[in-house]
Amino acid sequence: MSALLWLKLGFNACLPVDAFGPAPLYDLLINALPEGILGAGLIAFVLLLLQAFLLNYFLVRHAMLPKNSMLAALVFVLLMSLFPDLLNLTPLICAGIFIVLSFNSIMNTYGSPDPTRHVFSAALLIALASLFYLPALLMFLLLLLSFALFGTFSLRMIFVGFSGIAAVYLYLFLYYFMIDDLAGRYCLYEQFFMDFPVWEISYSWTQYLVFGLFSMLFMFAFFQVLSSLNEWNIMIRKKMLLGIWFLVLAIGSMAYGGENPALALQFAVLPGTLLISSFFLNRRKTGLMSELFFLLLLLLVMANNILDNTC
Repeated sequence: MSALLWLKLGFNACLPVDAFGPAPLYDLLINALPEGILGAGLIAFVLLLLQAFLLNYFLVRHAMLPKNSMLAALVFVLLMSLFPDLLNLTPLICAGIFIVLSFNSIMNTYGSPDPTRHVFSAALLIALASLFYLPALLMFLLLLLSFALFGTFSLRMIFVGFSGIAAVYLYLFLYYFMIDDLAGRYCLYEQFFMDFPVWEISYSWTQYLVFGLFSMLFMFAFFQVLSSLNEWNIMIRKKMLLGIWFLVLAIGSMAYGGENPALALQFAVLPGTLLISSFFLNRRKTGLMSELFFLLLLLLVMANNILDNTC
């Protein structure tokens, strides 16, 4: 399914997406890649599959989804493939591996007698993700929210979290200082947070249809999960609530997501995968209509990606 969704890569691939705002590691990666679109696309495809399998494993491991299911991996790949112009290397595909790992570290803090290691790891991974996609720093707010939801709040944990962020940015600023570019980079970061992008939305009618159907599926999943929260045990309930907060922060990050709203929406794919997968896997009865709807969306995304000629 993943190969079919990304079939466009073989005959009409788009260029790798430029980063919006400071993204030192992403810029370094793009400049290090050999010339040619296909090489970057293959790297993106491998990273996408790795993130899909890791996310599926972590969600099952934390009991947020039933065991013996790969549906979350399929949903993740589908959501990351909704827009044909993003079927190549993007800042979020590169940052995604750190985002998935940091989300797992945050979940590991629940019930841990000493969550210090997990908190520091989560903050460190968030900082690394932000070097590919700067709005990923908003996940640090998710880490702080987890302190309240999971009952791990303390000044020590907050200090450990900030230490994880500082451990990365201290070396980054030191590097810019050594090459005498600290003032210029500071201006770039300041401009990023002060300026808001103006979206330029221009898609085909099939793309609007794809996004409309996905929005319907997402709304059904969102309200179903909200109505089922009281039916789950307290551990799953708290972790699902954190996933919903992740979605809120990801949507809020669109204000800093660049001029391409599709790229900004990719940040919401992880919590979106959690909600949609939970919607399908935690139902008491199997609904034929909902499965046909998902199959229709899958086939429509495949056709839209293959027939798209914007690149």
